[in-house]
Amino acid sequence: MKREIMALTAQGRLSAWVLILLPFAMALFMFLFAQEQLMVLLTDPIGQLAMLAAFVFELIGYVVIQRIVDIEV
Repeated sequence: MKREIMALTAQGRLSAWVLILLPFAMALFMFLFAQEQLMVLLTDPIGQLAMLAAFVFELIGYVVIQRIVDIEV
């Protein structure tokens, strides 16, 4: 039964990993191909606020996904 639940929730667990890793992959892509736009996010106060808000929302999304896929047997 536990293996079946793990199989059924695999997509949700993978979504959580993608949610965590995608911003870092995008930052690497921007660093390589659009450095000036990435620097605006890092140096401008509004960009820093946007990055903070994105980080908070990412954490909230991760916690929500973990609660959805954590099924007690």
